Amino acid sequence: MPSNPRSTVQEEAAQTSTSRKTSRIVRLAVIASLILLGLSGVGAWILLKEKSAGATQNTTSSNETNGSASVESSSPAPTPSGTVNNNLQTSEPPKKAATRATPVATTSGKWFIILGSYPKAESNKANERLNFIRGRGYDARIVDSDDYPNLKGGLWVVVMGPFARNEAEGIKNKMRSIVPDAYAKSGW
Repeated sequence: MPSNPRSTVQEEAAQTSTSRKTSRIVRLAVIASLILLGLSGVGAWILLKEKSAGATQNTTSSNETNGSASVESSSPAPTPSGTVNNNLQTSEPPKKAATRATPVATTSGKWFIILGSYPKAESNKANERLNFIRGRGYDARIVDSDDYPNLKGGLWVVVMGPFARNEAEGIKNKMRSIVPDAYAKSGW
């Protein structure tokens, strides 16, 4: 039997108090860590969002009065109905590094190289074709055919361009080794 029962009770109370303080400190440390992780994640998301937004806003335009039209060079024109199809991969860079010199679209050209066209309900097929082309080192994108008067409406179209007509013909011939049914067509 302990000689002084009061000191044992005081020791237990001190240990309990210390244990509570330690427990409180651990809880605060865990909460602070979670808050920091959350803030880091939000910060990374904001940086990546701004970076990708900057990449998709690369547009080239010219004056309508001189016969040219505005064309987006890295993402499709917005759909007139205002709907968004989040399944389309219109602005992602190629997964592999480009091994070929990809022709650069011109601001004065009106001709696309059509590499595939798919009904709007088959956006997955358009994405497959886009990935196929990009996987071979060529820069292509998906456009909404409703935005171009010379293209049949209601389709997602995998294209390169626009280019001047003679340039489009040369690129079409080169692309036929990859997509045998590729053809050149004026979008306007």
